[in-house]
Order: sequence, then structure tokens, then C-alpha cells
Amino acid sequence: MARIPAPDPTRRIGELAQALGLSSRTLRYWEERSLIPPAARSRCGYRLYDAQHEHAARGIGRLKASGLSLDQIATLAARLGSSQSALVGTSRARDALQGQIQALEDSISLQRELIDELKASLGLLALCNGCEGKPYDGQCLRCLDGHAGRSALPAPLNSLLHAALAAPSRKHL
Repeated sequence: MARIPAPDPTRRIGELAQALGLSSRTLRYWEERSLIPPAARSRCGYRLYDAQHEHAARGIGRLKASGLSLDQIATLAARLGSSQSALVGTSRARDALQGQIQALEDSISLQRELIDELKASLGLLALCNGCEGKPYDGQCLRCLDGHAGRSALPAPLNSLLHAALAAPSRKHL
């Protein structure tokens, strides 16, 4: 049986960028900022990236997706690398990541509240029968408020309804 050569473990910048869903410019920039290791060069001068580069770039992408800026990532990496001991460095990294986890959890909590408010708004709007085609006016606001019962109208719906009443031109679309 013929032997199939192992695939080349290196990729040129465009190939890696495409695999990661990034631009070549982004990879060059991250390399300039020392966020990923320097690329090897081919005889023709092309940047060559291996699995270590891909892993580092994926990690930077995930940290960015968590809400950290490139400056924050670079600062964290610099502090980690310049620490007197591994214990100090990992403690700094742990604190920074714990802070980011808390920020993400707070954001998720807010997003869940907003989803609940929007769902409640949809539920109230579903009760509106359009009052047989009459134009939207303050009576509509009172009607929807009545459907809300003892609870106040959800903030998004309340704001939308008041903005509609205040709109300078209320032509039917």
C-alpha cells in the first residue's frame, strides 16, 4: 500500500485566517501586539503558522468574545509573563478572569430580564384587537394598561407606546 504523506502542520496566514473566521490583517495585528507567537517564515517570506498559533488565536478570540478588549488581554498577558513567580502571575490571571465572569453573569441576568419584559410586551400586544381600525391614541395606551391589570406595563412597551403618541407624524405605514 502506498504511503500517504502527513499533512504539512503549517499554514499560510490566509489559510489560518479563513479557518478561524478572521482576517489576515487581524492575525498580523495580534502578532505585532505579541498576543500570538511570532510566525515562522517560508523561504519566500510568507508567514507560516502551526497548531500553537491556531490554539493561541482561538484563545484570543474567545477572550474577546467574553468581553475583554485587546488592551486588557495584552495587559493580562504582560502581567502574567512579568510576574516574580508563577503563583503571583496565576493569581492575577485568576482575579481578572473572575471579574470577567462576574461581568458576563451580570450581563446575562440583564438580558434575561429584558427577554422577560419583551415577552410580557408581546403577550399584551396579542390582546389588542385594534379597536376596529381606529388610529392609535391615548385610549389605546389605557386599554393596554387595563390588560396589564394590577402590574404596570412592561418598560419597553410603555416607552414604545408613549413614543408613538409623541411622534410628530403618525401617518399609517
